[in-house]
Amino acid sequence: MALIGTNSLRRGDLESADFTAPVSVGSTPPHVVINPAGTRAYATLQNGRAVVVVDVAANALLATVPLTSDGFNLALAPDEDRVYATTAAGTLYILDATSYAVLDTLDVGPAANGLAFSPDQCTLYVTSRDAGTVTAVSTSSHTITRTYHLGGMPQRLVVAPDGSEIYVANEQTGLNVMDVESGAVTSVSFGAAAYGLGLTPDGEQLYVLLPAAGEVRILDRATRAPIKTLWVGGTPRNITFDSRGTTALVTTEEAVVFIE
Repeated sequence: MALIGTNSLRRGDLESADFTAPVSVGSTPPHVVINPAGTRAYATLQNGRAVVVVDVAANALLATVPLTSDGFNLALAPDEDRVYATTAAGTLYILDATSYAVLDTLDVGPAANGLAFSPDQCTLYVTSRDAGTVTAVSTSSHTITRTYHLGGMPQRLVVAPDGSEIYVANEQTGLNVMDVESGAVTSVSFGAAAYGLGLTPDGEQLYVLLPAAGEVRILDRATRAPIKTLWVGGTPRNITFDSRGTTALVTTEEAVVFIE
């Protein structure tokens, strides 16, 4: 877990909900990802302007990779070979996940903050909050293949299981639903800014986080029909699911909330 108001990360146990002592990584870590083996954690630093790597078992900092702008979000490639990190200035860094060398950089729009892979892992989609765009990046050639213009302030995004649609949380327009082939966009409004977004492992439900309302809206992915509204309190920003799909973890600016 990234403690953005500090200089630390903390590791938690899903069964006990207990957390270890913090590991110091540098100033203002907003996001963290862990490899499937659970041996390495990668995090961005905003004020620290870096990507850091932590040995999970030892709870110790392994490496720091400087960035030229504030670090925002990051994602680990499904094959675990590369780490993708975004910055406030809109640079997408592509790092070797083992050597931590910078393999490439791309301009994907300022305040690049949401990342999601296509089901075939051939494309990485990246949102730019300030440009109002989603950029499609080839994971093999490290080139931009298409830029979609949504408008508003797009944040987190997920991709439909068949790759035909992209769902984007938008601070101005709610939930955007974009057709990958045509680029056509429709929206679902919630009367509040949408920020975090998650897709259940079975691909059936969307969880949309509304920070100002302290709510999680659960929708049927296919129809976008509302299923349930959960008040979690605080300022919910991010969501993830356990591998079994039985528990959702919502991080707010104040706490971690477990949803069964």
